[in-house]
Amino acid sequence: MATAQELMEAQFARFAALDPQLPHDQFVPSDAEPVAARTPEGYGVAGLVTHTSNPAGSARGLWQAGEAFELFPIVGEHPRSGLDALLGAWREWLAARDDPGSNSSAMVVWPSRDVQGTRALLDHGFLPLSVLAVRSPVPVADTELSLVP
Repeated sequence: MATAQELMEAQFARFAALDPQLPHDQFVPSDAEPVAARTPEGYGVAGLVTHTSNPAGSARGLWQAGEAFELFPIVGEHPRSGLDALLGAWREWLAARDDPGSNSSAMVVWPSRDVQGTRALLDHGFLPLSVLAVRSPVPVADTELSLVP
């Protein structure tokens, strides 16, 4: 069985092969709770869940729901079956907690270029909330910019 570190290394190697501009640092939130699952083939996968409370009137409440749960998947080389199993386990994890109310959200960060993982997210009802575009640096032309009042 692979360790969480081995899963993370395999996952980020996959990401680098898909797009070398994807982040390659292995971010691990310090205040997260673990969730684990097994794929139908028997592979172990994991995830880390963070929970943020944003009181009414708070600045963060402008950008997030009052109770925001975020899953950081660690599925190694099994993006589709791993995410499918992990999302099922996360649903059970969430159901075992107190009902956060209607002002709550469940979010997963995953690169859209990993279409195998994206398929599992779509199958579980997730839709893109935000998109971050990355492009190669392009030299800026030597032109003068004038601002008109």
